[in-house]
Formats: sequence, structure tokens, C-alpha cells
Amino acid sequence: MAPWLEFRPLLFRSGWVWLTVIGAIALWSFGRGWSQHQDKKVVLLFIAGYSFLVVATLLEDKVSVLVESGLFVIGGGLMVMAHWRNYQLMKCEKVKN
Repeated sequence: MAPWLEFRPLLFRSGWVWLTVIGAIALWSFGRGWSQHQDKKVVLLFIAGYSFLVVATLLEDKVSVLVESGLFVIGGGLMVMAHWRNYQLMKCEKVKN
């Protein structure tokens, strides 16, 4: 393998760095939404999605790439659903005000 292909900055090797960034952005976004709509389904979707991402990161060296990818896809999909619901509810709250 070419030496330049082996260089990968920490940001692209460490799932924990990405989880920290994702978690910070999600908490900011959902926190803003929660203050407006207090919808528990958004929180449950976020917790479930983020949990799948954490489990996938914990198991990345212990399971096959297919299983790891599946966990990431499920977690990401749940996070997208939470963000979409949060966005829709925030949009409805703005119309009411």
C-alpha cells in the first residue's frame, strides 16, 4: 500500500471524535426544540439512534463490517427521524406564535 494511503488523521479514524461532534450538535438542536414543543418522541428517537451509534462504535473491532454498518445505518436513520420530527414541530410552533 502506498504510504500516503496509510495516513489518516485522527478525526477520520476515531469514531469517538465523530460521536462527540454528533452528540453536541444533536443536543443543541434537540434542546432548542424541546424548549418549544416538549415532544417525548423526539427525545426517544434521539436516545435510541445515538445508542445504536455508540454500540456500533464499541463493537467496531468485534463484529463484521456488515453488522457494524447495519448498526450505524439504523442509528443514523433514527437520528434523521428525530431531527425531522423536531424540525417539523419547531416549524409548527413558529406558525402558532
